[in-house]
Amino acid sequence: MWGRRGLMAAAALALFLVGCSSSEKDEPTPTPQPTTAVAMTPAATPTRPAATPTTTPTRPSSPTVTPTPTRAAASSTDVIDAAVAALGARHLDRFSRDACMEDNPQGLPCIQLVAGSNSLAGGLALFNGGYPDAGPFTLVMGRNAAGAWQVWYLTQQPSYTLTAVPGEVLACGGGAGVAVHAEPGASSSTVTTVEDLAELTADEFVLTSPGAPPATRGEGWYHVTGAAEGWIPARNAAAAQFGDCLLRDELERGSHG
Repeated sequence: MWGRRGLMAAAALALFLVGCSSSEKDEPTPTPQPTTAVAMTPAATPTRPAATPTTTPTRPSSPTVTPTPTRAAASSTDVIDAAVAALGARHLDRFSRDACMEDNPQGLPCIQLVAGSNSLAGGLALFNGGYPDAGPFTLVMGRNAAGAWQVWYLTQQPSYTLTAVPGEVLACGGGAGVAVHAEPGASSSTVTTVEDLAELTADEFVLTSPGAPPATRGEGWYHVTGAAEGWIPARNAAAAQFGDCLLRDELERGSHG
């Protein structure tokens, strides 16, 4: 019995060993695979979105200011020629009685322009004058609306008028105030009325009616600014240096300026 069992055990062991050997032999040995190097793509650095340029707000440009047109400088030759023709006078660069009498057998009056360029541009020209045998006088020329120079007045007396522009004047209306007009002329519309002694700046003069020297005084208008802007008759304005209208009132009662 032991012999049979022994044989059976031996056979079983032999079969087990064969199976194990066969199993190990049949299983394929894994072939090592070559390692493929994987190229590492560098991580892309995130790019910031392009900054939108900040537009600096532009200030609206200031409107072009058109300068007020200035009057062209008047030619002194024009006003001298007009004064010489009006009086039959001689113009002297150096004014004196002796110079006037020199080479002047006819005894013609002599004049000398003393107005500055600003006053000429504003339409008003002052001359010193004199007669060889009748003493000194003052001649004032004005420019009319057409641009021609004519005599405003000639006088041997003190005058209340402003004889150079620009300058300061006082309104003198005999107690009724002075009407300020839109244009140089009584027929133009009235802008406003200023009280007597109102101080105004006269910057232009227009002769509206020429005088006839030596007896007749012409008519003229000042353009004024300050308390009001517009035109006033020269007869209703006194040079501010006098401080009042007394001289104006006295001379106007005598109908001379």
